[in-house]
Amino acid sequence: MMTRALVVDDDPVFARVVSELLSMTGYETVTAHSAGEALALSQNRAYDVAVVDIALPGPIDGVDVVQELRELNRARALILITGCASEDRVKEGIRAGA
Repeated sequence: MMTRALVVDDDPVFARVVSELLSMTGYETVTAHSAGEALALSQNRAYDVAVVDIALPGPIDGVDVVQELRELNRARALILITGCASEDRVKEGIRAGA
């Protein structure tokens, strides 16, 4: 049985790169380009790991996605990624369960 990974990033090129790297290490990957899409994909499916961009556009950001995945027990490991974030946002992500 393959391990499953959810990759959430609004940058399709970056999401594809992360997805391909995970695939090369044996993960079955699913990609979402928004928080809403990620949460919809997690309704009936759990993941071994979720890699989530902290700065997703819209009212729901990456920290919110991590918190929701943690509360619903939809990902065993949660990783927040970002190109730029303040120390406060990083701490917020850790408090959310990443």
